[in-house]
Amino acid sequence: MRILAKLVLVFLGSWLSLSASAGSNHAFMTAGQLVQYCVSQDQRSKAFCEGYILAVNDTVVGGYLSDQIGICYPKGLSPADLRSEVVGYLVRNDVLQSYLAEGPVAEALSAAFPCENPPR
Repeated sequence: MRILAKLVLVFLGSWLSLSASAGSNHAFMTAGQLVQYCVSQDQRSKAFCEGYILAVNDTVVGGYLSDQIGICYPKGLSPADLRSEVVGYLVRNDVLQSYLAEGPVAEALSAAFPCENPPR
């Protein structure tokens, strides 16, 4: 009886976790929403923006997209510098603001900080 109860609990737990994540494929944030965080006067919003940009950077540079996107930073760059470059790029290319934020952020970083020998 205990084995059956455990199997039922495992099944229900698995089913509930699948049901709970069924809607998780929705976009978390557009590039336009990110810009709003980035230009806010609230320091927490700016920190959130910079953290998001750094996370995209880590995804690209850490190997996930390093074969397709080349980003080479000069020494002494700060997260605020990255935020400024990304916001400027997204404002100049406002059509990107309706896209999911990850792609336009990676594109902005690559455009602002290209490598001499980009990936092929």
